[in-house]
Amino acid sequence: MKRIIAVLLLISLLVCCVGCTSKTSTQTTQTNKHTQSESSDAKAISLAAYPKRAQFSFDDHVAYERWHKEWQKRKELFPVYQQAVSSFSAKTIPQILLESDDENCVYSPMNLWLALAMVSETCAGQSRQQILDLLGSDSAENVREMAKAMWEANYLDDGVSTSVLANSVWLSDRKQYKKEVLKTLADDYYASSFTGEMGSPEYNDLLHDWLNEQTKGLLQEQADSMQFYEETVLALASAVYFRSAWSHEFYESASNEQVFHAPSGDREMEFMHDESYMTYYWGDEFGALWLRMESGGGMWILLPDEGITLESVLSSDEYLRFQQAGRNWERQYGILTQLALPKFDVSGRLDLIRELEKLGITDIFHVDSADFSPVFDNFDDMAVSQITHAARVKVDEKGCEAAAFTLEAKCEEAEPDPNQNIKIFTVDRPFLFLVTEESGSILFAGAVYEP
Repeated sequence: MKRIIAVLLLISLLVCCVGCTSKTSTQTTQTNKHTQSESSDAKAISLAAYPKRAQFSFDDHVAYERWHKEWQKRKELFPVYQQAVSSFSAKTIPQILLESDDENCVYSPMNLWLALAMVSETCAGQSRQQILDLLGSDSAENVREMAKAMWEANYLDDGVSTSVLANSVWLSDRKQYKKEVLKTLADDYYASSFTGEMGSPEYNDLLHDWLNEQTKGLLQEQADSMQFYEETVLALASAVYFRSAWSHEFYESASNEQVFHAPSGDREMEFMHDESYMTYYWGDEFGALWLRMESGGGMWILLPDEGITLESVLSSDEYLRFQQAGRNWERQYGILTQLALPKFDVSGRLDLIRELEKLGITDIFHVDSADFSPVFDNFDDMAVSQITHAARVKVDEKGCEAAAFTLEAKCEEAEPDPNQNIKIFTVDRPFLFLVTEESGSILFAGAVYEP
């Protein structure tokens, strides 16, 4: 019994569909006005055309006006997907990060949302409905509208920040497909398409090249371990790459060695320092700061109170309310803040089938219930057998760089002392970070136990 294999990589979601294919079958189909070759050579048959973004400039008034006009258009798209991604993040972040077991864990909610949206295009019936329910949508048409708005709102390469959501379709040169779904993936998801002999070294190498190109080599080890199998008939890949500088850069000269209290023991590492006026947020068990980036988004640093674990915070109702409220959280005030934050470079690889089943997606993982009729006439022997998600986030004095493919408070209470004139926020124990794009939607989330 052959099965669909779905490999989801944070920054790059890879969904490989495996079924019974005949070695003698070479019938192919057309997609995006291109015809697949009957040759087994691995090649691109249609590459997504990305728009050219205006470059940011304060010195050139005309250039700045062009950039500002594009920014306004992107901003108008935020409401289309913002609520759905917020709800999806609230459901998935605690579910996934709580499985980390005191180990670094990082993933991209937005990448996972977009990857599952692509998977939903290949499904029908209850298989699709379960995915739509988790995505926060009532129809396939609505998912397409949100996916397209998400892509167009987040595609940014203006000379200051870079944010790219990349998608692709990988076809077997020995299988016939229904071209309508492939056209939808090209039109609404900006998906490039490739063809080749599944399981061949050439096709696997082409996949590795695509993943590494989209993630700028940040996940090369994870990307190069991905492969198609001889029985694979279709694959979908979704990747996200993000890079932005801090709006208020840390001075390298202020960085020094301090102790970080990790679960495995205390360790000396380099901390960044800043003293400036910030907004401090707090809950019953945590304190938090939001660090603005040049992209218009930012990074939340959430620090549990002394004696409180990350698991306790993530499993609380208050955390869920805080995550959805973001900078509108009611418990906040402005104060001169001394921040000490460790530089970190965290990565992770997750198998997500169990987590997705807990979240209500079950049918696509079983041959007796999976329905892939939008793609294949005969899908009785197909089911998703693997979903792997990989991501990486790097933070230093200059800013944040991240990719994915589907990547202790100092003995003080969180609630502020009204007589305090300065807030000391020393991140020297396990903490949570959330990288947000300009709308406030979460691009990356991670639990850091060992920076």
